[in-house]
Amino acid sequence: HGSPSMGPKRNSSALGPKGVSASPGNHKKATSSTQNKSKTKTCIHVSTLSTKATEKDVWDQFETYGQLVKVTVPKSPGINGKFGFVNFKKPGDAERALRELDGSQIKGVKVNLEWARNQPNDNPWWTKK
Repeated sequence: HGSPSMGPKRNSSALGPKGVSASPGNHKKATSSTQNKSKTKTCIHVSTLSTKATEKDVWDQFETYGQLVKVTVPKSPGINGKFGFVNFKKPGDAERALRELDGSQIKGVKVNLEWARNQPNDNPWWTKK
């Protein structure tokens, strides 16, 4: 019990209010709540896309909710099927689209929407090579 542990510290005193590490590299995660994140997020992850869905199809479905910055649908499906990302200029537009379009259909297939875990600059799918 008194011997030093091997590896990174995992004790509860090193964790922030939501169990997120409060180390200097993670200070943003420890201080922001999910509710506040939706006020600033602009990137929506679209899952369960039809294999026939194109970037234009996704763009057409979302553009009525506000100005879009970018829509990306990778050519190769992920492990759980085809997916895409929709990036809005304004967080409020993205929030309304996510709320109202979740469960809607694109090319006859019901899509699931959620906030993207990373913003476009952090996501490898957004990087043009």
